[in-house]
Amino acid sequence: MNFEPTIGIEIHIELKTKSKMFSSAPCQFGKSPNSETVQYDLGCPGTMPVVNMQAVSYAIKLATALHMKIDTLVQFDRKNYFYPDLPKGYQITQQEHPIGSEGYIDIEVNNQIKRIRIQRAHMEEDTAKQLHLADMSLIDYNRAGTPLVEVVTYPDISSGEEAMKYVEAIREIVTYLGVSDGKMEEGSLRCDVNISLRPYGSKQFGTKCEIKNLNSIANVKSALDYEIKRQSEILLSGGQVRQETRRYDESKKQTSLMRVKTNAIDYKYFREPNIVPIQLSEEFVNNSINSMHKLPSQYKKELLEKGLDSKQADILLASKELVDYFDDVSSLGVKDIKVLYNYLMVDILAYLNKQLIGEQSVSTLKFSRVDLKDFINLICEGKINSKQAKQVLEIMYKEGKSPLDIVKQLGLEQVSDVSQIEKIVDEVLANNQQSISDYKAGHDRALGYIVGQVMKASKGKANPSIAKELILKKLG
Repeated sequence: MNFEPTIGIEIHIELKTKSKMFSSAPCQFGKSPNSETVQYDLGCPGTMPVVNMQAVSYAIKLATALHMKIDTLVQFDRKNYFYPDLPKGYQITQQEHPIGSEGYIDIEVNNQIKRIRIQRAHMEEDTAKQLHLADMSLIDYNRAGTPLVEVVTYPDISSGEEAMKYVEAIREIVTYLGVSDGKMEEGSLRCDVNISLRPYGSKQFGTKCEIKNLNSIANVKSALDYEIKRQSEILLSGGQVRQETRRYDESKKQTSLMRVKTNAIDYKYFREPNIVPIQLSEEFVNNSINSMHKLPSQYKKELLEKGLDSKQADILLASKELVDYFDDVSSLGVKDIKVLYNYLMVDILAYLNKQLIGEQSVSTLKFSRVDLKDFINLICEGKINSKQAKQVLEIMYKEGKSPLDIVKQLGLEQVSDVSQIEKIVDEVLANNQQSISDYKAGHDRALGYIVGQVMKASKGKANPSIAKELILKKLG
């Protein structure tokens, strides 16, 4: 019997605000433990929450990008539970009043578009971070109170591949919007997935298991692929899947039991008494929406219109920094967009990857965007050949000089004047009769040798395409 996976995903997105959701404490990753807190974050009696309106604006941007309805009356609820990472003994969230509801996102899988419906997006505060050692557990309250938006799908996902594409799309959206850095390895974007299996054609859902805190896009797919296999084997052997919470062990490439679920936890939700409902003005909502950055879908449309193919656009879109850089340079008047793409994604990235000091990005390049545009146009106009281009680019890396100045200084400008090249071709042909005979006898390598002799005689300056064309014309 074949089974149909039914998958829903909850993604917790840390918002990139300067301060926390309900306090003035800063929130930056990597600071000394417990150094980014104020009394409210530690649950001290008498402290009161104050809503971070920048976080609200970011939540509106995200909900809009996900085609959701915006609730302009912001209300919060109190979720009660006692755990060491929750200093107040409760979490402020939006259980009953999510800021966004009923949206969707389209993903592409196997050259087909699939729509994933999104049930809700709600704001809440993050918990503290726990570090478990052999004989003790330590708590870092720096993360406590960091603004979060939790995005919850309907159970529309049916494979690990679809889940991976969905998470990848959400990560792209939040980073392009600028509302989060989307760094899963730092916990800025964390995934919990719910999965159950049912016989194909059945309307009734199977018993679901939850896999907690998946910290990479690849692990989302791997964990679900393993879990589909595990649950299928249980059902095929006549067993029953238990409702469990599981974790994914990346080293073993398998999920393992955290705890068995019996009944749903009663969090005793009620309206947060210390935050009155906030009616957002039309101006606030519109300003949030109108200040949104371009989304990946908009960038892709523009890249395709400029001449890239879909695969090239997708590769470029994996990095917002690269696509912004590419967009900037191409808008300066590059003559061939694909030449720019090839040099950026091959030569320039290879150079940056070889640098061993610090974090390397296009912002560390010594030459300007205008210089790169001029460099690409020198190639497109036939003024330098590929070999000369590498020489020029090397100097640009090291010294940050203008490519126009480098070409002039080294006398590298390629000769494309037909009459000049023709004189050199005539001389070379006159001195290489044997090669002419070999070519006419069917030895194609002889043509390459003759072109090489023309390049040598011109000290590498002759346009090789023109030289080859003239040679073939003269050889009939």
